[in-house]
Order: sequence, then C-alpha cells, then structure tokens
Amino acid sequence: MSKQNMDKGSVFLLNNIKQVVIIVIIFLTTPYSYSYASTFDVIPQTSGAATSLSLTAVISVDDKHIGSNGVIFIAGIYQSEIFVFNGSYWTSWDSSVSFPYAYSGILNTQHKINLFSSVDVSVASGAVFFAGYGESFEEMTQQERYKAFYTIPEIAKEGKTLITKVNSDGNG
Repeated sequence: MSKQNMDKGSVFLLNNIKQVVIIVIIFLTTPYSYSYASTFDVIPQTSGAATSLSLTAVISVDDKHIGSNGVIFIAGIYQSEIFVFNGSYWTSWDSSVSFPYAYSGILNTQHKINLFSSVDVSVASGAVFFAGYGESFEEMTQQERYKAFYTIPEIAKEGKTLITKVNSDGNG
C-alpha cells in the first residue's frame, strides 16, 4: 500500500471516528427520561354488604420484583387508629414494635390475602385499607409502594349498602 493511499485511509478513518465521537457526545449530553411503567396494584375483591362483608386484597407485584424475597403489609385506618393484619388476624398497631407483615417470602405475580369473611364491619364505616410490599417496611415506604384500596361503605337509610371502591388514584 502506498503512502498516499494510507494517508487517504487515515483521513477517512479519522473523519469517521470524529463522527462517532460527536454522536456519542450528543447521546451522552442529551437529556432523556426513562419511564418505567409499574405493574404494582391492589384490587379489592368483596362480597356482601357492610353487615356481612368479605374482603380479599389482590396485590399485583411489579414485574421487576417477581421472584425476589419480599414482605407484604396490610393496614387499616379508622378514626385515627392504625390496625394491622399479620396474616392471621387484625390488631391495633403499637408503634413501639415493628410493623407486622401479612406475608413474607418469594413475591409472585399476584398474592390474594383474605382479610375477613362475612364480618359485620358497618360500625367501622369510613375505615380505609392500605396494602403494599417491599424488601422491608422501610424500603416499601421509601419507594412509596403502597396504596389505599378499599373504604368500608356506609349504610344507607333504606338499609342498602353504598359501595365505595378506592380508584387507582386513591380517590373514591
């Protein structure tokens, strides 16, 4: 190969390298946002009126957490008091102890947790239920991976139940 052909090749290569470097610099300095669509959700499954209500929380785990170890927490708030579900029963939460979990283990696509069956909860109308999951209670709250999913309905004057479901945005 002659020196003249090498010089032409070197100039061509240098020009291509300059273009690649410019493209890389533009890519690295251009702001972009990566939007990750979370699949985390909590859906209530209910049957019966408030005088004989059955409630199950269906927790859909975010795709990126399926198969990892985690804990699921469920709580209810009624008249400024926090009640927690430990997987077996409801109890008033004592803030001096760790927040109990309803489930601990491998996170699956969905978890169905029965909260109560055929219970008269009409005396607690307005109570709001929350569920969430994480590696720990602290991680769940830091990542804001919890949501309100159900409000106990009020009893109408005619004795019929006014059903209230909390929408995905947290509003009734």
